[in-house]
Amino acid sequence: MSQPIEGGLYHPDIPTKRASATFDVDLDRDQITAHTANEQTFTFQLDEADLELAGATGKMLFIKFDGGKITLFTESPLILDLLKQTVLLRKVEKILLQKQQASRNGWMLWGGLLAGIVVVGLGLFASIQSISGRLVGFIPIEADVKLGAFVGEAMDKEGPEVKEAVIVQPVQQIVDKLTANIEEAWAFDVHVIDADIQNAYALPGGYIVVYTGLIEDTERPEQLAGVLAHEISHVTQRHGMGRILEAAGVALVFDMLLGNVEGMVAFGAEIFSASAVNAYSRDSETDADVEGLNLMVEAGIDPTGMVEFFQIMEQEEDELTEMIPLWMRSHPEHEERIVVLQAKIGALPTQNYQPLDMDWDAVKTELGVQLEKVPNEKTEMEEPREQGE
Repeated sequence: MSQPIEGGLYHPDIPTKRASATFDVDLDRDQITAHTANEQTFTFQLDEADLELAGATGKMLFIKFDGGKITLFTESPLILDLLKQTVLLRKVEKILLQKQQASRNGWMLWGGLLAGIVVVGLGLFASIQSISGRLVGFIPIEADVKLGAFVGEAMDKEGPEVKEAVIVQPVQQIVDKLTANIEEAWAFDVHVIDADIQNAYALPGGYIVVYTGLIEDTERPEQLAGVLAHEISHVTQRHGMGRILEAAGVALVFDMLLGNVEGMVAFGAEIFSASAVNAYSRDSETDADVEGLNLMVEAGIDPTGMVEFFQIMEQEEDELTEMIPLWMRSHPEHEERIVVLQAKIGALPTQNYQPLDMDWDAVKTELGVQLEKVPNEKTEMEEPREQGE
């Protein structure tokens, strides 16, 4: 007798017609005996048996007698090894061949499904990247504003916020002037942070951060206006939300389109908090440069201020390579940006730009910058005449 094999039995003499059972295979007599849970015992001659591999898993062996009226079934892998040693050898070999074919087909099916998933996934990823700009239009601006405010208040800004009106008000004045002609309901909220960082950024919705290190690097307010115009353009062009859509994946995008703005805000907060702010693509950076230049022109602010700032940064590039924030390193080269902007300015109609009405020296003095006293050209010319008299 073989070791007992767990399985089940269909038999008309069982009260419920079906019962769990254990099987013993008698190799000498070519018999199989089933012992049910209610202590019934049935013995069958194997030369009268038919074999079938079926079941939900495809691994269940059915041993049928009397045209299927009586059936033993089991998933034990031992059963076929035992039946191979009986009169059922040929039938077992056929079943084993069937299992091998099913296994090959299974691998081919799963391989095909996996390949299909990869192809579809790559296609969807490419599609999301290519259409993210268009999908942004379906998202209410409210999502950008909520996201920017949430992230802005939660993130570490690397320094205390400056409250002195002599510093903050001119920056706010520049932002107000640049955004005066923008019709959408963005929430441009300016925060000046005391830190020696040559940086400014705008989160989605209009939460703007300006570092004092950036203000100290400027020579006139129009240069800071150039940086702020660039950052404001990231907001109005919704580059931040586009970046989130590229990272979000299809499921979250459709979830958001169905109205789950809070889910998008939570996901966006994780994206912006876990990585460098404004790490946009080169195309987005160039777009923000050009749109920012247009903002300056519409506001009547000298657009060469933007070019001058990049020229300052280009001169200091070697010294600042290690200090400069990641967002600036990810931008196009300063020389490349200067060339593009100068070409755009050269194509503009001639216009007289009035200097921004603010005491920039007072702003920088408040920041503790020691201003160099540059001799006035007129004074230098008049001095010899006075001496000659």
